[in-house]
Formats: sequence, C-alpha cells, structure tokens
Amino acid sequence: MKKLCLLLLALPFIFGFTGYGGYHEFTWPDGVVAYYNSSPRGKNSDASVWSDLSKSRESLSFDMAQPTAGNRPTITADGRTFTTNDFYSGEEVDNETGALTYTTEGADSTFTDAGQVFTTYGATGTATHRIVVHNDDATVTYGYCGAAVSATEIKVYKNISLTTTGWNGTAPAGKTPSTYEVYKVLGTTNLTGDMTVLMWARPGDGQPAVREDFVSKGDGTAYSFAFTLATSGKMDLFANTTTDTTWDLQLTGDTALANGAQANFALFGFSIAVGTKAEVFLNGVSDGSSGVGIPATIAESPTFFSIGSWGVPSDYFNGQIGLVMVFEAALTATEVLNIYNAVPLASF
Repeated sequence: MKKLCLLLLALPFIFGFTGYGGYHEFTWPDGVVAYYNSSPRGKNSDASVWSDLSKSRESLSFDMAQPTAGNRPTITADGRTFTTNDFYSGEEVDNETGALTYTTEGADSTFTDAGQVFTTYGATGTATHRIVVHNDDATVTYGYCGAAVSATEIKVYKNISLTTTGWNGTAPAGKTPSTYEVYKVLGTTNLTGDMTVLMWARPGDGQPAVREDFVSKGDGTAYSFAFTLATSGKMDLFANTTTDTTWDLQLTGDTALANGAQANFALFGFSIAVGTKAEVFLNGVSDGSSGVGIPATIAESPTFFSIGSWGVPSDYFNGQIGLVMVFEAALTATEVLNIYNAVPLASF
C-alpha cells in the first residue's frame, strides 16, 4: 500500500495550502501511477506535471503539454478552465535529428536516426518510452523502445513488456519514415490493462450540445478508450480491444446531470478490470457497471492519454478540471468512496 502524508498547516509555503490543520494522511490503493495537479493550490500548478504518488510529489513520471501554443486553460481558484481547443496530452521528449531508416538486426526490428542518441530511451524488461513514426504517405507506425543497439539505433517491440519484436500500426515494409516522436509511457502497461481514472471536474453544461471528453486515448484509426459526458448529461465509458474504429464496450451511467452550468465540482471516474468488469462512478458511488463486452486488453493506439479532448483532437471538454488521478488497477467501489471522502479537490 502506498501512503501519502502531507503536513498541510506547517508547510503552506511548499504546497500552497491554507485553511487546514494537522496531518492529512491517506493510504492509497495499490496501483496508483500518477496524478495531474491542474489546480493552482499546488506547487507544480504552473507546469503541466504528473507525479508518482508512491514517491515525492516532485518526482516526474509523465509529461503533459498542449500541442497548440497560446490556448492554455485559464487558471482559476479550483482548477483550470477548459474551452474549445483547450486540452492536455502526452508531451514528446525527443524527435528526429538526422536521416531516418527502418532497420533490422537479425530477427530484431530496429529504427535508426543518424543524428540521435537513443541510449537515453533504451530499456530492458519494461519499456519506459514509445516511438511513433510518421511515414511520408501519412501512415503511422509505432512501437516500444527496447535496448539501444548503438547511439543511433534502437530495438523496437510491439509490447511494453518487450517480449515481441516488431511494430504496431502500419507495417514498415516499403515505407519511408519522414518524422517521429518519442514519448514517455504511463505506468507498466501504458493504460492497456486494468485501470481507474478519477477526476474532480465541473462541466460548463451538464447536458452539452455535443459529446465532451473528460479523458481519452485514441484517434481516427485506432480507438483505445474514452470517458465522456454525453448530450443526455450521463457519463459514457467506451473501450476497445483491437486497433480499429469500433467500440467493444459502451457503458452509460445512470445519473443525468442537470442542464446548464454546474454549481459544484463532482468526482467523475471509471474503472476497467480487463476481461471482467467496467464501472463508472459519480462522487464516490457506483453509477453503473457491466460485465459484458469488456476487452481482454485495451487496444494500443499511436496517440497518447489526453485530458479534455479526444485524441484527434475534438470533442473538447468545456468547464473546469481540477485533480486527475490515474491508477493502474481496477479499484473497488469501497476504494473509490474512500478517495472521495479523503482527497478533496482543495487538498491538491
């Protein structure tokens, strides 16, 4: 179990907390991989930072960014205000610096950038980075970074556990790479296995004119999952087991938000136990579950985890988003309720 102890009164100059006394002590369920502090109450609020709750809140585990400059969500008292075109998504950590070629080393698939230093991203056992290659015919080829063959060449695998060499997406045979990006992965499965995502949010309209995405992972060619607010005011959870553009799972929550601007923040969330159960939560309480159509694994996608939009991007969330918590485990209803009761928005 992972424990986070914050001395809220004695250390306000570090964490930016006011109005609390004593310790706020909470035992996190197993599987927590990151949180995103989008509230100005925390020290890291001016940077788009994910941190690993099992370590210190300064330990960086996943970088977020807004691809389009100049449209950063407005900072408010409790979070950031998202409007059309405002969203956060995985941030690249490197890209091309020289001539690019798909290569092989014996039975291994490799990739070469004549000007790169791939040793930073090389890994064995479990990948820490993923490479996404854009070919000159607009197709996308992607995989996980294994061991560096040399400074300029790296092995590529289909899976994060680095057991199957090769590429996902469009096969590289006959393709010419034109650009690529390297991204950090999130957790040990890159959100393709059991997961729970919880977030404090206040929609600008409880029944929006079009679907709005709280969080998602997918694009126009490969759907992974999406957690959305439907025009009915109900939460929708979508998940897919193969890299196509149809959903294997669609779970709709029971509760419909009132039409119009929401007066208060609520804790929205979902959990997926792959192959077994999916569930959506509202304010710490189950709002619907299903054991039908649950993917055995969540499909891989060339896009990254996004907050406030679909990965293309589109289906923008309009409203405020505060704390976002990501767990690499399917939390129980009791664990979610404990988090709702113990981790108020203002604590971060």
